[in-house]
Amino acid sequence: MLALMLMSMVTAPAPAEVAVLVEPGMVTYGGTPALRADRIPALLAECGIKATAIDAQKAANDGYLSTKLYSVLVMPYGNAFPLNAFENLRAFHRAGGCLVMSSVPFCHPCAPVSPDGWSVNGTGIDLGWGDAVKWMEEGRAGSHRSVRIVHKGAAWTGISGPTILAKPGEKFHLSGWVRAQGVQAGKDSLFVRFWNTTTFLGQDGPSVPVNATDWTYIEKEITAPEHTTNIDVSVQIWTDGATVDVDDLSLTRNDDTHNLPVNLAGNGGFEFGGGQWKDLGHKPEYTAHDDFGMGTGGFYGPGPTDLHLKAAERNPLGITDQMLTRGALRPQLYDGSDSPLEDDVLPVIQTVEPDGMRRPVSACIRHNCREFNGARDVWIGQVATEYSGADRYTAEQMVARGVAWCLKEKGAIGAADVARVAKVMDARVKPKVYENLEIVDTPRPWGDTFYPKSKPPARQLTVVDSRPLGLSEKVALMSLQALTSRDEPRIWLLFDDWDQRWLDWHKTKGYIDGYKVETDLKALFRREGKAYRGVVVPDTGLYQGVLIACDLAAVEDLIVASPELAKELGIPVVEDLRGRFKTYAEGMDWLWTKYHDRFNHHLCAYAHPNTAYTGLLAYDMEMRGVIFWISGEKDGGNPGADPIAEMDVMSRIFSEMPPNIGMRGFPWAGEG
Repeated sequence: MLALMLMSMVTAPAPAEVAVLVEPGMVTYGGTPALRADRIPALLAECGIKATAIDAQKAANDGYLSTKLYSVLVMPYGNAFPLNAFENLRAFHRAGGCLVMSSVPFCHPCAPVSPDGWSVNGTGIDLGWGDAVKWMEEGRAGSHRSVRIVHKGAAWTGISGPTILAKPGEKFHLSGWVRAQGVQAGKDSLFVRFWNTTTFLGQDGPSVPVNATDWTYIEKEITAPEHTTNIDVSVQIWTDGATVDVDDLSLTRNDDTHNLPVNLAGNGGFEFGGGQWKDLGHKPEYTAHDDFGMGTGGFYGPGPTDLHLKAAERNPLGITDQMLTRGALRPQLYDGSDSPLEDDVLPVIQTVEPDGMRRPVSACIRHNCREFNGARDVWIGQVATEYSGADRYTAEQMVARGVAWCLKEKGAIGAADVARVAKVMDARVKPKVYENLEIVDTPRPWGDTFYPKSKPPARQLTVVDSRPLGLSEKVALMSLQALTSRDEPRIWLLFDDWDQRWLDWHKTKGYIDGYKVETDLKALFRREGKAYRGVVVPDTGLYQGVLIACDLAAVEDLIVASPELAKELGIPVVEDLRGRFKTYAEGMDWLWTKYHDRFNHHLCAYAHPNTAYTGLLAYDMEMRGVIFWISGEKDGGNPGADPIAEMDVMSRIFSEMPPNIGMRGFPWAGEG
């Protein structure tokens, strides 16, 4: 019986599962930046491989990362790795766990310098974690962490938490623990800030006590004011030179239906890192093949000139020359000089040097050594280091095929499974690069002005105050304003106090005779019924879904509205975009393919999705301009967002437009 048990332990198959390190805010040093870490599990799932995202905390815990659970770990941050997870990562590798890596892995240890979910705020100077605001190693009552805020030259210095949806009249309980030096009475506070989309409405909360030399509890009941759509928690220090420590912040809704109120402040105790990471510098000792290092080896170079790249013949991943992003690079080369002779290095991509010498840029490694026996590694190297669709294509090929090779080597999958992965990856289309385009300049259809002009406004305007309305009502009114303005601009919308000032200015200047305030939306839409054909329902599940709806509304003469609002206004739903597209890029590609000739080819608007609810897109919809938003590093993780795919589809659209066209707006939305 004992012999049978031992035999079953020896022959137990390796798990056919893969872990992917996905750590928000993690440093990326080289690597494959076009292939976001959080997209790798879906890529592998498409190939029939089960993959799980684990953060740095889980990677440091053998209860989450071990060879009992996973055969392969994908490390997608290039040279950078989380130092707090190094010991368990090394244990995983020593136990025969496989690593799929890029750039020069394990040579730049990184440590978190900010708590997850919190950002530094301030006015007057540029602030960041580690200077005016520090993430402290000790907290109150035995907790491990807290935040110290030191007022430094700004009007105020502080931190803010994530955005939380809220409604007017909702009641909240705000509390926290503070410790302070040098504060003035009533000047420094823990606030809830109230917003109408992006418009600041005010803030309320308890003040930091002057005598809070030890940890002191503060709290206040808060009521959301009229027009509130979202809130956040903000700690603001206004006293010059003051120092305030904060811990265990809590914001709960006063909702009797919940027995255990949820802390809307999220990581209010600041225990969990990940908001921002710091590179601790080049430390090659972590790569070494010895009792301390990871055993992954190093790179050398690059040389003084670009070298020709070529896929190695009969390489274990099945990579071809056509899968490479570019044919010439100046990469660093794999250096296995400190690896034992027992290990096998199998080149995947090589340089072809002037003297005919070929050296590996990407390679597979079979560890037959004592320290890492049984481990299989894939070095992607530096063959896809740019932020482009072509680089992502190459990175996807390397990662998916590399993972499949590791799993097969471990006996977790068979040859048929590897062939299935290859078939899926062979079907992927390499993105087109738009270059050497013929420049075809065409006259603007509206005349000599750079931007098209609206017709003169009606002498008597209809004014609607949109401030107390919901998001769907706001975007519907903006749509109506856009469509009616093609005939005669006659609807004026109030989104903030400035809109009232400009309205009064128009009357003072004599551009209009006067205006009438309209409060009956149903009557307004019924009166202007000739301007539109029906409603288009946006897909609010997509981060930029409202923008697709605005573009479609502009070319099809539709009102953007929710189905509930359409029913309330008595307008039929003509188009329903909910669930139609998996990504915003897919939706934009469909729009341009179908309505290429109906868009204005001389006008674009670079518009963050929030601008649809602030009335700023009415002009662009009126003139049928192409409204779009390319997400960035931070907001690219939102549902349906894909920065690389968005760049590709907009490259296609721009390639078919004339030069020197009007572009309203700009890429903006905070850091990243």
